[in-house]
This record gives sequence, structure tokens and C-alpha cells, in this order.
Amino acid sequence: MWYVRIGRELVPDDDQGEFNVGVSLPKGTSLQRTVEYTKEIEDLIRTLPEVQTVFTNLSPNYASYFVTMTPLETRKISQQDLIRRARAMLLSRYLGSGVRMSVQGGTDLSGASTAGTCTNCQGGGGSGGNRLFMYVQGPDINQLQQYVTELVEKMRTIPGVVDVGSNYEATQQELRIIIDRVRAADLGVEIDRLANNIRMLVEKYPGLCRS
Repeated sequence: MWYVRIGRELVPDDDQGEFNVGVSLPKGTSLQRTVEYTKEIEDLIRTLPEVQTVFTNLSPNYASYFVTMTPLETRKISQQDLIRRARAMLLSRYLGSGVRMSVQGGTDLSGASTAGTCTNCQGGGGSGGNRLFMYVQGPDINQLQQYVTELVEKMRTIPGVVDVGSNYEATQQELRIIIDRVRAADLGVEIDRLANNIRMLVEKYPGLCRS
């Protein structure tokens, strides 16, 4: 019963010599703009000590970086320390920019992994150790976002709490369809069947929803 109080872990955070950085730009950002914006981030990662290689994967509005470190026996900084340094560097530079970032790595089995997410002003995705999720629901999206923003700012002031953010996406694309109900009724088209057909079209051809 005293084990939980002595500051130890069942599975310690091991040093795998690698971690991932994820960058999410607003929905609708083109591939070209993503490449332009994230080039600086790749350069910043390469300035970190003991970084050996950086493998970059780009797609519209998203970039990921797989970072490997120099061999454990030759370096003076651990994977966990470098993850913290990378998180602090990116957070200080991009806080308030609306870009979502995550820094992940480590062993999630321990429950005390440094994998966590590095999220700036708007929050981010990804997963890590010591996760805590809170769901906020309400009928008014604008009022809801105000509450979430206030909650995020207050949680950041709690000692020991890091990487706080939300998954709210203000630029999420939307396809709005207005049905001529009078004409539909004249043609004998049921609204439910029409809605199902539209849903099937969107799922089969996702490009229809892109501008």
C-alpha cells in the first residue's frame, strides 16, 4: 500500500532515442502553404542537441516529423529531456498562432510517459501518458468556445499541468444544403431518403466537400 506513495513507477520511461512532432494547420490550408509554414519548424528541430535525423511527412494542413537521436552511449541528454526541450521551444515560438502541435515519445505503459501533447493556444491532437480528457457540451457553439477558452487558460495555471488544449476547430469546413421542400414534395421525394442519399455521396466522394 505504500508503493504508490514513494514516487516510483511500475514501468519506467525508457529511452528509445526517438520521438514525433505533429503540426496541424487550419482546415483548408493548401499543401504549398503547409510546406512553406512548416519548413521553419523542421529547421528548428534540427537545431536541438543530439538530433541525428529528421524524417518529414507532409499533407495539406498537416506535417509530422519523426526525429531520431544519436546513440544513447554517446549522448549527454536523454530522450525525455529532449522532448521537454522541444515542447518548450515550440510552445514559446508558436503560442497564440492558432497552430496545433504535439510532441510524442516514450513508453505509455508506465502511465508517467513524457509522450504527452505539446499544444499551443488552440490545443492539439495526439496522445500520451498521464492523459486527462474533459468534455464540454452546450447548445451555443460560440458561447461554448468562450467557456472552453477560459477553462484552458485556468487549467494552465495549475501546478504540474502541462500541454493543455482543446480540439475545437474554428475553420472546420462545412457543406450546407438547402432543400426545396415544395418541389421535393411535388416530385414525391422523401426528405429522409434524400438525406441518406446525400450522406452516401459525401462518404463516397469526400472531395465534394472541399473548396
